[in-house]
Amino acid sequence: MHRRYKNGSKFNLLWVIEMVGIEKSIPKRDMKKADIEYREKIARDGAFIQKVRDALTPLTKDVTVIENGQVKEVQVTRLGLGPIDTPFGKFYEFEFEVGDRWKEYNVLVKAGLDDKFNPQFEDGKILVRMDSACKTGQLFHDKTCDCKLQLLKAMHEIEKNGSGMIVHMPKQDGRGMGLSFKLGTLMLQDELGYNTVEAAAALKSMEFIEPEALDPRTYGGVIAILRFFGIDSGFDINVATNNPKKIQAFQENGYDVGRTPVIIPPNEYTKRHLDAKEETFHHDLRRDND
Repeated sequence: MHRRYKNGSKFNLLWVIEMVGIEKSIPKRDMKKADIEYREKIARDGAFIQKVRDALTPLTKDVTVIENGQVKEVQVTRLGLGPIDTPFGKFYEFEFEVGDRWKEYNVLVKAGLDDKFNPQFEDGKILVRMDSACKTGQLFHDKTCDCKLQLLKAMHEIEKNGSGMIVHMPKQDGRGMGLSFKLGTLMLQDELGYNTVEAAAALKSMEFIEPEALDPRTYGGVIAILRFFGIDSGFDINVATNNPKKIQAFQENGYDVGRTPVIIPPNEYTKRHLDAKEETFHHDLRRDND
């Protein structure tokens, strides 16, 4: 049964009758206990929920940093944050996007938060760890590096300290040369017995070992995130690292920082690589600062 309108279109009356019948046959949904409890929670907690929604709106600041002697204006965007419970207590994880070559940054913070979710280091003391990604070690437990153990040790030190920050840089795997390149170096290490420095130099076809070319990482993005948080040179900062290059990144930006060694005893898998890092990159692997 059809009725034709003036514009030529058809109206199917039988279809309408059928759909009305179907709609009447659908039972109305009863309000369940879970629904009632949910609506009560939403009514009670609405203000805080809105604050979290607001925190998911990207927040951007422009900051100035010095990187390898050059003054740079860097855009820093906070994308979101939330708490994570770890074996070392509760941390807040922040996701950042920074306008540098590394772009992605994940920041773990142990501190109180103000009403806008900014970390508050009340005594002005912060232990900071710059953590380059190491997917093979930190995720898949490769025995030939100590990156996972260094990360866990830094988290433990922050727990003892009571406050601190870990800035994790996913794009800095393989000393900034990428995961694919690092996997190639692992092949040379496994098949030919090369150490980590020799393997990287060989894949780059170097006639001689050139330290700067074998570690192109920069740390201006870390400084930019600290300045986003309002952490300036007036804070008492200790850097958890064995790498002097990371200390220099703070110093050239006007921070007077101390160093907390992150020493993992070498084993049969890591010793030759740690020795190579100490010789080539001048990593300080002593147990103290003497």
